[in-house]
Amino acid sequence: EHDIMQDYLPGHEGEVVDMIFTEWNWDDALDVRFEEGVAEGIAEGEIMGKVEGRIEGKEETARNMKAKGYPVADIAEITGLSIEEIEKL
Repeated sequence: EHDIMQDYLPGHEGEVVDMIFTEWNWDDALDVRFEEGVAEGIAEGEIMGKVEGRIEGKEETARNMKAKGYPVADIAEITGLSIEEIEKL
């Protein structure tokens, strides 16, 4: 009536028709959302694993530099860790 969907519909006719003629099933919708959530969780876990791996790598580098007698300020500058973090290692 107010042509609200006028810009959207021309490129999405098939999708709209499918939505109109598809019977809504709550269980199916929950299953789809669960699968999406699992996929998102896996992706987030992979990202967090990479971040944690980088942090562990920086800490290992800092430990090695500290063991070789590098100044803490230089270790902090090179690794990006704080002086407090380095002193705790």
